[in-house]
This record gives sequence, structure tokens and C-alpha cells, in this order.
Amino acid sequence: MRNADDEHESRDAAESADNFAEGVLQELDEREPEEDEELTADPEEEGDELAGEDHPTYQLEAVSPRVKDANRVEELEALRRENRSLKRRIRIAEERTPKSEGAGSRAADRQRGFLRHQRVALFVDVQNMYHSAKKLHGRNLSYAKLLERTVRGRQLIRATAYVIDRQGIDQEAFIDHLRNTGFQVRRKELVERPDGSRKGNWDLGLALDAIHSSPKVDVVILVTGDGDFAPLITSLTGKGVIVELACFGESASEALVQQAERLHYLGKNDLY
Repeated sequence: MRNADDEHESRDAAESADNFAEGVLQELDEREPEEDEELTADPEEEGDELAGEDHPTYQLEAVSPRVKDANRVEELEALRRENRSLKRRIRIAEERTPKSEGAGSRAADRQRGFLRHQRVALFVDVQNMYHSAKKLHGRNLSYAKLLERTVRGRQLIRATAYVIDRQGIDQEAFIDHLRNTGFQVRRKELVERPDGSRKGNWDLGLALDAIHSSPKVDVVILVTGDGDFAPLITSLTGKGVIVELACFGESASEALVQQAERLHYLGKNDLY
């Protein structure tokens, strides 16, 4: 893990690159358009060993400014993509940096906008979190650590976990664990159609619950990396609710990351 100096240097580098890119693009926008220059045939060229034959010789003129500009734009776009990726890694590193407990930690939380009087509702897409944790780390998410990590001493109004039941898989111990941790559990069976396809997700149910809770809370925390919830963030924000996102940064949808007001990046410290 990078130390604080490394993170500051990376952040400064990303900002400098962005400023450079903006300046060059502005220069390109202001430049007068010029006619494209092409390869031209010169059949009258003499002194060539091909002279007198039916083969025209070609003279390579200067490369068109438009071609140069197009190449520079492509390079700048690649640089911008790299910078966005770098900034995202910086955010993940900052979120994962262990913070000391006590008065100093509480003061830092207040400074970042985590206020104790805020009313919080948390909604967990269990299926998405299970597959993300297994794929990235080969372990399971600790839901007790999740609550502590995201709520941060604020007033928890409700915490709901959305579970898909699969035939032949006993999840009762897991369900009991969620309830003992403080979650309300909503369950839905995975439906297998005659054609062999399967249907089972809580996208609509989770979204409706979040919208219905919005008049009673100040903050909604979505625990998912599924980009299908991006419109939900837009809807909740329009109602004046602060939307926070808890996810594994490596697998989260960029649309979710960009729209959420605050991010809780999960990592190995949040697993069993």
C-alpha cells in the first residue's frame, strides 16, 4: 500500500496531466482549419531510374496538421483515461487506509460530513456482494464490519439485506447471522423457467424500498456494484437524499462511482 507522500504525488501528477490536456485541447479548438495535404503524383520527375516508364513517382508532402491534431487528441484521450484510473486507485487506497479510533477519528468523520445526527438507511445487494468478494478475494463479506464501516456512529434507521434462495442450498445459518447482526432480511426464490433460464434479482424491490424510505432518512447507503442502480441514485439525489455507495472498487460500475456523493471502498479488512 502506498504511503501518504506517494498518494499526494500521484494526485498532483494526475491534476497536472489534466491541466496539460485541457490546455492542448483548447489550443486545438482555437487553431484555424487548414486544407488537408495528400500524396501527389509527379510524372515529370527526371533523373530517376524509373524515368521513361509508366510508373509515376510520388512525392510525400508534409503531414497534414489535421492528422497531427487527430493523433494528439487520441493521445490526450488515452492520457485522460489513465488519469481517471489513477484517481480511482487513489480513492480506493485512501478509503482502505486504516484510521485510528478515538476523538481524532470522530473529528475526521465530522470533517468529511459523517454527522452523528444523520439518519441512515442501508440496503445490501447480497448476491452482488457475495460474487464480488468471492471473485476478488475468495472470501465472504463480514456484514458486522460492513455496518461499522459505513454507518460510522450515525443513527441507523434500517438495514436491509436482499437474499436470493436457491434450491438445494441451505442458507438458514447465514440468514440467522444477518438478523443477529441487525439486518432485516428479505428473501426471494430463484425461479427456473421451462427453457432452463433462471430469474431472480431484487433490483426493483430494493429500489422501491429505498425510495419509500427517502422521506424518513438523510442518507441512503447502497451496498452494490451493479450499474443497474445508477438511475436509483439519480432519483434519490433529486429528493434531497445523500447517497453513499459501498462496493469493491475493482468490480463496481463506473456509473455508480461517479454518481454517488460518498464512497466506501471495501477490501480485505472487511471480509471474514
